[in-house]
Formats: sequence, C-alpha cells, structure tokens
Amino acid sequence: MNRNRFFGYPSEPPLLGQTIEAARKNFSSRLARYSVQTWPQVFRFGEFIDSNILGAIDGSELAYFDISVPNFNVFFEAGYSIGRGKPTVCLINTSLDGSGAYLNELGLFDTIGQGRYENSADLVDILSTDVPPRPILPASYEANFAQPLFLLKTRANFEGMARAIGALTDTFTQFRSFDPTEDQRMALRDIVQQVAESTGILCAVVSREIQDSENHNLRAAFVSGLARGMDRELLLLNMSSKSLPLDVRDYAKSGREPENVQKLVQSFALTSLARLQRAAPQPTALKGPSIQRISLGGTAAENEFRRLSEYFVETPAFRAAIEGEGRIVIGRKGSGKTAIFTEMATQLGKNRKSLILSLKPDGYQLRKFKDNLINFLSEGTKEHTVAAFWEYLLLLEVCHSCITYDEKYLGRDPAISRLLPTLREKYGRDEYIIEGDFSERTVLLLEEINNRYNSKEKKEFIQQLSFQS
Repeated sequence: MNRNRFFGYPSEPPLLGQTIEAARKNFSSRLARYSVQTWPQVFRFGEFIDSNILGAIDGSELAYFDISVPNFNVFFEAGYSIGRGKPTVCLINTSLDGSGAYLNELGLFDTIGQGRYENSADLVDILSTDVPPRPILPASYEANFAQPLFLLKTRANFEGMARAIGALTDTFTQFRSFDPTEDQRMALRDIVQQVAESTGILCAVVSREIQDSENHNLRAAFVSGLARGMDRELLLLNMSSKSLPLDVRDYAKSGREPENVQKLVQSFALTSLARLQRAAPQPTALKGPSIQRISLGGTAAENEFRRLSEYFVETPAFRAAIEGEGRIVIGRKGSGKTAIFTEMATQLGKNRKSLILSLKPDGYQLRKFKDNLINFLSEGTKEHTVAAFWEYLLLLEVCHSCITYDEKYLGRDPAISRLLPTLREKYGRDEYIIEGDFSERTVLLLEEINNRYNSKEKKEFIQQLSFQS
C-alpha cells in the first residue's frame, strides 16, 4: 500500500515552514511506515521544479496544503491534487493573526473541513490519522458538448481581458464562465464540476493594480491546477508585468500584446474542440438514491443556455416580456432575470425575421466613462452625450449583427444581395470597427471619448458636445 504523503506550504512567513518541518521530523520518527515529503525535499538539482512537485503529488496517497495565507503556488498544487483525484486536506495555522480570513471572500476551501493547529505537536496529531478523506473530484461527469470551454473572468473587464473575451467570441465556440461580479465567492463543488465538464480552460494572471487582483490570481492558480490535474487544455495568459510563480512559469503565455492574444486564443479554441472528437469518458453510475441523479441546472443561467429550455418554467414575468408588455425585468440575484432573457432570445430567434442582439454592457467601463467625462459636463450636455453614445453604439451593433447573420443568404435572397454589400462597405468605414465582441467595441469607443477629453483639445471637445446638444 502507498504510504507516501505530500505537504505543500508557503515559503513566507518563515514560522509556517519551521512548524511544518518540525512536525514532519517528529511524525516520521513516530510512524516510520509513513513518508511525508514537503516541497523543499522533492527538489532535485538539474530537474524541473514543477515536475518534481507534481510528480511527488502523483506518487502520494494523500496531500496536505497549508492555506493559512494566500499563496499562488499552494493554490495551484492544491488544485492539481484535487484534479488528480487525490484525497486533499487543507490546514490552517491558527497562531498567525488573521490566518485563513481571506477565504471568507474568496471561497473555495471555506466550506470543507480544515485541519487547524497552533504548533508542531498539534500538526503531528493531524498527520497521524490513518484514514484518508474521500477525494473531492466527482466520480461521474460528462463533457459539455454544447459549451465545451470555460473562461475565468476578472471582476473588472479591463482592456486585456476584454480582448481575450473578444478573441474567444470570434471563434464562435460556446463557453461557460465564472464571473466574480455575479458570484463573489467561488464554490469548490461548482468549479470542480465546471472544469471536469470542459475540454479547455482559459484564464489569466493580472497585475496588482487591477481591481480584485489578489483574489482573481488565486482563483486562476487553483483553476489552472485543476485543469492540469484533469488533463484539460489550458491557456494561462500572463497579463501582468512580472514573471509568474515557478509552478506555472513554463506553461503561461504572454497576454500583453493584442495580436498575440488573438492567435493564442484561436489556437486554444481549435485544440480544445479537437478534444471533443476523442472518446468521451463513460460516466459511472452514481450509487445511492435516484434523487442524486436529478440536475436542477447550473447556478448561473449564462452557463446553462444550451440546456435551459429543457427545464425552464414560463412565469408571468416571462410571458409579459415575450409578448411585449414588459420591457424591464427587475429582481435580486438568482431570481431568474438572465434565464428570462436567454429563453426569450432562444424562442424569438427561431423566427428568421427576428434579429436578436444579446448585449451585456460592462459596468466597470461605463463607470469610468461617467467618472472621467459625464461629471464635468452641464446637465443638458450629459443627457445628450449619454443618448448619443448609446444610439451610436447600438446602431453599430445592429449593423454588425445584420452583416454576420445575413451573410449566409447572400446570393440566395435578392433583397439581401442588393443591400448587404452597401451596408458592409459603409460599416467598414467606421474607425471603431474591430474584431471582437460587444464589450471590446464598447471599450474602444469609451477610450476614444476619454482620450479626446483628456487631450490638449479638451476645451474644444466639450464645446463641440455642448454645441451639438
């Protein structure tokens, strides 16, 4: 029987390492039949550091990880361990001030049993357990053929992330996502299932100045580890200005050049789709009551739009919206607003004469727009600027959708064959037309307005807006 165990922990603060190494020595002398290896022990001269650590996890019956303080490498290794189906135990040293407090906001390990210790003696008692916990990885899963890719979004949709999302949208590959603006904490059960059902995972490491960067980078580390452990296609973009931690340094790609991002995302999408052609894993029948086999859908309608019609219940609010009696849907998070919107788009889209625009404005960029420009204008100019901005942006999106949707009727429909080339020619003249999605085109337009406002011609620009209003 395999009696090897692995222990991962942060190098800072030194107190953690000192306590853990002391416990390891005492434990080895007490129970010689077990072998506990910490990450400094598995390093070998002339060999790749990440291979040493991941190999040690592969060869272990059980893995421990100290998560007292946030650490990128530890989260990556914990994700890898779970992805490999290893029993995984998270530990917290309660002698440190505020240890583990960050998990309340981050999530992941806040709802699973944790081992808590103050000193090496406490830790030896935890290590002495003879019955490993059950693996967290589900025993059964099926690849999501409708939405095979998974995207880890940032809280702020800054330009780098907007370009990555736009590039992924351009591949016409359906994807699911985790959006921290919708779900503040990441649930361990949900993210393990999302990665398990995916063939490709896309995430990025961002700079410290980006909003919520610490939590996002920890999520990226854990999701990347899960993807490596489950042998999923992984595209990890480095959008920061610094080198990444050792565990992922060789796997990450530069995400700071827009052209490079476009090529990387396209290649990633193609490779991930090719994985769908492989033999799908056969799900293992779940044991226990039949109710365990019932699926109530995902926690976010955005990740369920291909399956939503299977279990969507038409409510009075839905009927009012689809019949044109209601234009605005208001409700708390989780009340079904996105589900109503998605099901309406599905049903109305069955009519060839209907053109559906599924637009999701980015609140972060719009707040910047307001802060940088609107607050400095007169009341009348504010109203004019906002109205003109939205009218111009929506007209661009209608043109973009018409060109994309009607392309397949070119040469078959006389009216479309006559009008589409003219529309395409006029649309192509606009200097804000770029490849990407609605969010990326919105960012470009907002940046142009902000740049003109902050330029030397600021006074002339405001006068122009005021005159036009």
